[in-house]
Amino acid sequence: MADVDNRITINVGGIRHETYKATLKKIPATRLSRLTEALANYDPILNEYFFDRHPGVFAQILNYYRTGKLHYPLDVCGPLFEEELEYWGLDANQVTTVCLTLLSLFIFSLTCTRIQLSCNICMCKCAIKKLLIHSVASLSKCRK
Repeated sequence: MADVDNRITINVGGIRHETYKATLKKIPATRLSRLTEALANYDPILNEYFFDRHPGVFAQILNYYRTGKLHYPLDVCGPLFEEELEYWGLDANQVTTVCLTLLSLFIFSLTCTRIQLSCNICMCKCAIKKLLIHSVASLSKCRK
């Protein structure tokens, strides 16, 4: 089979991702491992599958198929990420230890700094980036 016959294009939220069919078979019993051209979301003219889902999160999910390591993205809140994992048929328990440690530190820092929910910026996004880039002390900038 030619290389082009082994490739698959998945359009998620308007962003096209290309990978090999064998890559999607690495994690069985998931939505991506069961893609067939008979599915309603397959477009034979464009030769791609379309999913109206979060494209940024999907990039992390596809990377999981490629590397075997699942990381929380820094630009989305945890519940959104977990909702996307559930949609794609993946288990949130597969998130790497480093990500879980950072998530625990984030939760701890929220408790310690008493950040108020009235902050205009998404708390997960703001707090995790501050924690990773500037340290827990920088989280106070989110408070108003």
